[in-house]
Amino acid sequence: HTPMKSLVSRYGGEAVLVGGPERVLSVAKAYGYKRAVHIADVVRGDPHVWPCGDHEQESPDGEAVDIDKIAAVMYMHDDDSWGRDIQVICDALLAGVHCRGKQTPLYFSNPDFIYAANHPMPRLAQGAFKEALRTVYERLSGLSM
Repeated sequence: HTPMKSLVSRYGGEAVLVGGPERVLSVAKAYGYKRAVHIADVVRGDPHVWPCGDHEQESPDGEAVDIDKIAAVMYMHDDDSWGRDIQVICDALLAGVHCRGKQTPLYFSNPDFIYAANHPMPRLAQGAFKEALRTVYERLSGLSM
């Protein structure tokens, strides 16, 4: 997630959506993103955003996040909630198109498609998530990502 440090001067005071494990929210705030919100915050604020999830463990009193006000999306680290993340990121990208006439900027911290692990087959990394997101977004919107 270190590449996101260089974007603080541009987005530090803006509402940014961060993805990855929830701990990346504190990293984003430590970098200087004062109005950062995590993808899970969006779902907590409106469980209808991702009705497929298990919301019993989530706070029922989450504050609604205005996805239309998201200035940028920063995917800071691999996460295991690809479906939820793809849905919310697509919402944020499309909100930019509908509200500002252009796609909300999207940043990834790691282009690696696979990584080596203690498994005989390669493991999918953030680059694979980006390709999955691209496929869904382009099919959903008819626009290039």
